[in-house]
Amino acid sequence: MTRNGVRTRYTYNSGHYRTSKTIDADGPNPISVSYDRSADTNLIRGLTVRCIGREGHVIRTVAARSGTEDAAAGDVIRQECR
Repeated sequence: MTRNGVRTRYTYNSGHYRTSKTIDADGPNPISVSYDRSADTNLIRGLTVRCIGREGHVIRTVAARSGTEDAAAGDVIRQECR
């Protein structure tokens, strides 16, 4: 999906639940979000954001619940990524 010239790539599991997204996938500083899902229910338990921050590479894992994952990822991205 492309929005405002920024390409975001999504991956899904066999149950068609999102497992990751990469923002600015083709750009110089992509931001990757991976979702930790329960194998039984596919509900989100947490997520990991990988990006380039002010002081170098950032890998940050936070707890999240299904329905709050976009807000949780957005908070980490705003605080940690450039």
